[in-house]
Amino acid sequence: MTLLAQRVKSTGKMGWSRATVLSPTSRAGLGPALATVDGLGGAIIAWPDDRTGTMNVYAQRVNHGGSICWPEGGVPLGATSASQGSGWKNTLQPDGKGGAILMWVGLQSGLPQMYAQRITRYGGTLWGAGGVRVAPSTNWQQLGTVVARPDGGAILAWSEFPNGFLAENDLFAAALSRDGTPAWPGGARVVSNASGGQVNVVGLPDGEGGAFLAWDDFRGLPSGRFALPHVF
Repeated sequence: MTLLAQRVKSTGKMGWSRATVLSPTSRAGLGPALATVDGLGGAIIAWPDDRTGTMNVYAQRVNHGGSICWPEGGVPLGATSASQGSGWKNTLQPDGKGGAILMWVGLQSGLPQMYAQRITRYGGTLWGAGGVRVAPSTNWQQLGTVVARPDGGAILAWSEFPNGFLAENDLFAAALSRDGTPAWPGGARVVSNASGGQVNVVGLPDGEGGAFLAWDDFRGLPSGRFALPHVF
């Protein structure tokens, strides 16, 4: 399998004469890709990739004309677990400076934990080799969402299983500053720990450096019955 990208114009015509190759070597170990705009007419794409024998997250920027901007094969952002889950689709956001912020699931002593990385428009990683742990925990963590802040940082939200995997999960949020350090005193905040579990969180900027969050909430309800929206 090879990872490709193409631009489709508003007229329905293809924007590039041929698809851009993001991951040049055909391998079975390519995970689903994410894409976001770079704010400069191009896009940033991220994907899991096991080219080294272990799964890592890579990213590539493609400009308006379809040319890659970073080294061939993409820039490694950090190690990941084999499965990202359904929350993977909400975790790549533009940083407002031509780069992007990504959150993914990595393994810490075999325990799924949230990691994040900020990558510049030039392909440099700002939050250290391998990214930063969003909120170190002894609980199993599950992907949620990333909301970029105007200062180059982000608010990140995810679910945790404080009573063990497959038990009820709670919703948490944390903020990282532009350099990847915690932005809130005391670290992560509990958004909701109501009985029944909270999952599938999504978010949007609130225009004041904060975030609006909404999620599936099963307090007192049969699992999967309906979503209860909240604002953070």
